[in-house]
Amino acid sequence: MSNSNIANNAAIKKSVAVWLINAAVGKVFLQKRSASESRPFICQPTWNGKFERGEDVMAALKREAEEELGSLFYNTFDFTKLVLFDSAQYSFDGKSFTGYSFWGVITDEQLKSVVLHWSAEPEFIAVGVGDLARIKSRDDKTADPKKDIVLFEDQYRALKKLFSLKEVIEITS
Repeated sequence: MSNSNIANNAAIKKSVAVWLINAAVGKVFLQKRSASESRPFICQPTWNGKFERGEDVMAALKREAEEELGSLFYNTFDFTKLVLFDSAQYSFDGKSFTGYSFWGVITDEQLKSVVLHWSAEPEFIAVGVGDLARIKSRDDKTADPKKDIVLFEDQYRALKKLFSLKEVIEITS
């Protein structure tokens, strides 16, 4: 993965999202926001977040991974193997962002090293291609985050795109 395609322009707000796939089970692991979090029970990628001032993409990826998945995961994961598969414009709380979505593979051993942060439910939600029909966008009026797997619209589109990639189809089939 190269940082050269993602310029560090402080005027443009940016975010990163990482979707990790465990090849042993052919599933992508999502976090679910806890009841105490703003927008409770919304699912999100394995980890994600906004760039902080002066960060490049690798710094944002690493900082967010350590914050959301813990130091043990951070110290054992190879960030250079992440693959950029999507960039998209979206709005959040009245601000415009460019979001960069990456995918990678996580082993069973790496999964055991994860300690989800306080604002997430204690367990990942594992989803595969066959689950797409029951995953909804937050913009869907019928979506109920307490009962359904609900993602923000930009992340919903990114997950659908992820499951259409040839390399991902081979891993998740």
